[in-house]
Amino acid sequence: SQWVSADKGDGTYDFTEPFRYIKPYVEAADLAIVNVETTFAGDAPEGYPAFCTPDEFADALKWTGFDIANTCNNHMYDKEKRGLLRTLQIARNAGLSTVGSHYEWETPYTVFDVKGLRVGLVTATYETFTGTAKHALNGIEISDAALDRLRGVKYLIIEALGRRKHYSHISLEQAVQIATELQVEKAWFTHCSHSIGKAVDVNAELPENMQLAYDGLSFTV
Repeated sequence: SQWVSADKGDGTYDFTEPFRYIKPYVEAADLAIVNVETTFAGDAPEGYPAFCTPDEFADALKWTGFDIANTCNNHMYDKEKRGLLRTLQIARNAGLSTVGSHYEWETPYTVFDVKGLRVGLVTATYETFTGTAKHALNGIEISDAALDRLRGVKYLIIEALGRRKHYSHISLEQAVQIATELQVEKAWFTHCSHSIGKAVDVNAELPENMQLAYDGLSFTV
């Protein structure tokens, strides 16, 4: 596992090795965002279904060049409230700004100034694993009210898990329909599983203004 290879043998960890290959690309970005789909709960390292990762992983993300950690996803509550709050603090202690989970006195959104351009970030997850029952993750229903609030956006980044319909994730067909209805100038599809096929083949099937996202993707606004 990742934490076994990162174990220095003295009770500490170094996760920088696998990130060195992407570090130059991440550092070159004007704004680099990473989804922290685990917790920094302070417990022993643990994998699925209730993730817990050593604190040094947050340091490795900062070292790689990431600016913002998204802490809102289907694993954010794997270690309940204490894990959620500690994850937020550890990420910030590492020098990462955070979006997603937040303290009660903070706004549920964050606005960043990127070379004079104001970029607002809002993240959400439908439900999370509570330890007593598995709930639907993320959710695929987008209300008319939510779509109305998105109308007028030029660029859309939305998940497209695969070709088959999924009970809790948006499929490629559904993502195309949403992007088409919103009439965006450009759409990128992310969170794609291997089952979706090769990117070169999928992109050839998509409308010209839509494509699969990829590591190192950058675009100008």
